[in-house]
Amino acid sequence: MNNILALPKTYGFGSFQVTFYATFILIGALLALILSEWRVKQRGYNPHDIENLFLVAFPMGLIGARVWYCVWQFHEFNTGNFWTTLLACLGVYNGHFQGISGLAIQGGVLFGVTAGIIFLKKRRKNMKILDIVDSCVPTILVAQAIGRWGNFFNQEVYGGCVDAGPWRWLGQWFIDQMTVSSCSSDGSTIALPLFLIEGSLNIIGFLIIVFVLDKALRKYMKPGVVAGAYFIWYGTVRMILEPLRNSDYIMSPNNSGFSTSKFIAILFIVLGVLVIAGIYFNHYYLKKKNKDFTTLLLAYAPKFDSLSRTTRIILTAIPVTGWLNAIIYRFSKDNFTAALFAIPFGLLYWIMDLIYMICEDKMGLWSQGQKFNKPVYETSSNKEESNKDDEQ
Repeated sequence: MNNILALPKTYGFGSFQVTFYATFILIGALLALILSEWRVKQRGYNPHDIENLFLVAFPMGLIGARVWYCVWQFHEFNTGNFWTTLLACLGVYNGHFQGISGLAIQGGVLFGVTAGIIFLKKRRKNMKILDIVDSCVPTILVAQAIGRWGNFFNQEVYGGCVDAGPWRWLGQWFIDQMTVSSCSSDGSTIALPLFLIEGSLNIIGFLIIVFVLDKALRKYMKPGVVAGAYFIWYGTVRMILEPLRNSDYIMSPNNSGFSTSKFIAILFIVLGVLVIAGIYFNHYYLKKKNKDFTTLLLAYAPKFDSLSRTTRIILTAIPVTGWLNAIIYRFSKDNFTAALFAIPFGLLYWIMDLIYMICEDKMGLWSQGQKFNKPVYETSSNKEESNKDDEQ
């Protein structure tokens, strides 16, 4: 981006320089932590109990964002040699660390949320997982909105050329920053400030989810719905804005023209809808039959295994159904951790499952983890035994 008065990308003293990009990411993350603590306290929990969760989820989010970018933009790092390709992904070229450029927010969300849920399951047994994800996940929108200003200072991730007129209310300084050589040199047309649009929509989404869904309509909201709403909101925002991006900033494997971010955005929407639908299905249908969603999940694997081999291979081979099956099947096998890992590592699990299904005619769990606590329902015979115990 060649603008009239370029912003500095770093600040500091001498050789010690800090990037504005990293600064805004950190500010956004800390603000999300503060908001999460406030929301957790409102639900009656000790807010300090999620500080260690933040120390797990935030680094994993950064790692996930980088891994996601390296996987889907593999052609940028591929040197033909495994080790030099890996080092390039880590920012090391010709034996020198040259910095890491390229993070994919969607991967960061999947890795961070997954790591956070696993931490809650293992280390915060006094906390209800759905309460905490409802408290923390919507605050990611604020972190993303702040982090987008790092793109502004980095002079990247902007849209196509548009008339500068509607944006002049932001001031000449802003117009100067969004004036690029590919649009104009006199400022009559500028690059569409997608970072500002997306950030604003994220803030609006946070306010709607927190103050409308989670407060004004709380009596209608079941635990987990608020977190599901985040995935629907953010997926919709990315799906709408992605086509407006400058083609130089669209993630596309081997420059094929296929928009990875738009595809993942659709999966975010699907995931959010499935979460909310599952929650209400559990509350209004299964509970009336003395069952719950866990019971339904545990019945999935036997039903899948009973399908014909051709049907199972087809369902596994289709990327979307294969990814969803990788998650649900492992939940059904009473393997909580493996199922959660299947969410961010969907591509890897999908490939392994497909190979395993074709060769072995079955699904593999791939990892062992913490199990579900299977529900025990009170039947008439249970009541009689309980009454006998009481009498004794």
